[in-house]
Amino acid sequence: MGKRSLMRDFTIGARLKGLRTDAGLTQRQVADDLGIPVSTYSNYENDNRYPAPDMLERICEFFRVSSDYLLGYDPHNVGDRVRKCRHNAGLTQQQLADRSGV
Repeated sequence: MGKRSLMRDFTIGARLKGLRTDAGLTQRQVADDLGIPVSTYSNYENDNRYPAPDMLERICEFFRVSSDYLLGYDPHNVGDRVRKCRHNAGLTQQQLADRSGV
């Protein structure tokens, strides 16, 4: 398991998917509301493409979240996110430290 798989919960795409599924929406519903093709929105969720600043603003308004949250600048719960990621990967604290070079 590489660093990429350990970090998947920290991507814009993962946050978008989480927000969408928590709201009980399909990709098509979100894309239609944003006025973009569903393929474009799908690429955002899969981290194949990143929204331009104006689209980022529209997405944040749609989901009622800050751009800081969507971009991962949330200093209040970094420890919780690392713990969750470590748990999902089945790693001990020492294993995570060894793999991340800390």
